[in-house]
Amino acid sequence: VFKDNNYSLEQTEQFLNCVLEADPVKTVIAQESVQQNEMASSYSAAKNREKKVKKSKEEDDTLSEIFQDFEYPQYDDLRAEAFCHQQKRQECLIKAGEAYRMGMKPVAAFYAHQGRLHDQKMKEANHAAAVQIFEKINTSLLPMNVLDLHGLHVDEAVNQLSRVLQEKN
Repeated sequence: VFKDNNYSLEQTEQFLNCVLEADPVKTVIAQESVQQNEMASSYSAAKNREKKVKKSKEEDDTLSEIFQDFEYPQYDDLRAEAFCHQQKRQECLIKAGEAYRMGMKPVAAFYAHQGRLHDQKMKEANHAAAVQIFEKINTSLLPMNVLDLHGLHVDEAVNQLSRVLQEKN
């Protein structure tokens, strides 16, 4: 997350506050419980590593390098900021509607404006995510005339396809 926010502590904190929408949680755990948990997790982590290594070797043998893994672990991270703004936009629009029904037009106008700001930020975040997803997937594929649009929304995929076709002509 820190890397995705260009190593900026302030941006990372804003992002995490936006996603979590809560104050930091303070966890208090008894020392004996921590030690038992550590021993259990280190054992299960070792077992999981063994399974992953074995599974990875089997998959590498069967899959060609040109085929993509359809699960993009960073997809949710890349889209999280946009999702956060979508949620905030929805909250603002609901509050604007409630304020308008109660006759508080200045308050309604304020929340409607905030909703529009979150809408714009959502679009910007989705665009940035689409560019990152597209570049990450297609950097090695485009020279082979292969285009992978997985992870993109329909309008983003259509735009990228049009752009690639124009570049090829």
